Amino acid sequence: MDPFPDLYATPGDSLDHFLEHSLQPQRDWKEEGQDAWERIERFFREQCFRDELLLDQEVRVIKVVKGGSSGKGTTLNHRSDQDMILFLSCFSSFEEQARNR
Repeated sequence: MDPFPDLYATPGDSLDHFLEHSLQPQRDWKEEGQDAWERIERFFREQCFRDELLLDQEVRVIKVVKGGSSGKGTTLNHRSDQDMILFLSCFSSFEEQARNR
């Protein structure tokens, strides 16, 4: 089943309009996503790793990065998720993280 049935019926000179109104995220949806992102990030930074030790080190979130389509700015209206990548203070490299899973 085609998720965008109107696309095939859209004339070439109307594709920009179709993209803007059918595929690109609407403001309210983007705001809801940003609000959810901020709440989840705040949880990870302030609550999730509180009083946790790994390899005798306090665990803190050093950096949070958006990945996937949201990180690239290519989200589709009501069809995209958000990938959150956390960099933690207890790991100095990806190799160390793999060793200490």
